[in-house]
Amino acid sequence: MITALVLMNVEPGRVRSLAEELLAIDGVTECYSVAGPYDLVAVVRVREHDQLSDLVTERIASHAGINATETLIAFRAFAKRDLGMVWDIGRRLMFDGFTLDRIDVPEATLRYATAGTDRRCSCCTAIRKRT
Repeated sequence: MITALVLMNVEPGRVRSLAEELLAIDGVTECYSVAGPYDLVAVVRVREHDQLSDLVTERIASHAGINATETLIAFRAFAKRDLGMVWDIGRRLMFDGFTLDRIDVPEATLRYATAGTDRRCSCCTAIRKRT
């Protein structure tokens, strides 16, 4: 799996709407509004470099409202904890004082959904419900 960070400058007032639009694109797994020289950072994950090239140039950089992009390709991931060990697809589980009711895993993007949620996970796209 190839992971890249796409740093973007966007039209004023379009940060929120563009972030939501980008998340609808296959391969874009996360999107952050940031401070500094860029407005948005998208995390993209694809299987091959050709897919990355197509995703960045044809789907992201050419998207209306995006003025400029810079792409960083990740060589290796370093994390404090292995999130893969935390999630157990298909059953109710506890994590950090919250309960995940249901987890959907479409294609290459993980999207978590629960009923009666009250908090979004800070380490991923999970939506969690306080237990």
